[in-house]
Amino acid sequence: MRDTPPVPRQEVRLPVDLKSRVRTRGMKIRDVALSDISAAGCCIAIASHYVEVGQNIIIQPDTLEGLQARVCWVGDHKAGLEFARPLYPAVVEHLHKTNRARLMF
Repeated sequence: MRDTPPVPRQEVRLPVDLKSRVRTRGMKIRDVALSDISAAGCCIAIASHYVEVGQNIIIQPDTLEGLQARVCWVGDHKAGLEFARPLYPAVVEHLHKTNRARLMF
């Protein structure tokens, strides 16, 4: 099993529901859903066999340019990413406000 436990986060992530694309070296572009975000990183929904811990990828959320990131953990059809360069807090807040995750009760 390739699942690895989540790495402790540097800061709180805000919930979002944001369509994105991911690309790794030698891999086709894949559509993914970005489920939470902070200035330091994000979580995406993706089959675990597409990415590996330590792998460098490009993630392109809708409305943004591609962002370089490193896969920190993989498990349960999700992956945690750390951005190569932190996002500006205002960008994170804007993405959160305009793409809030829809909570189901």
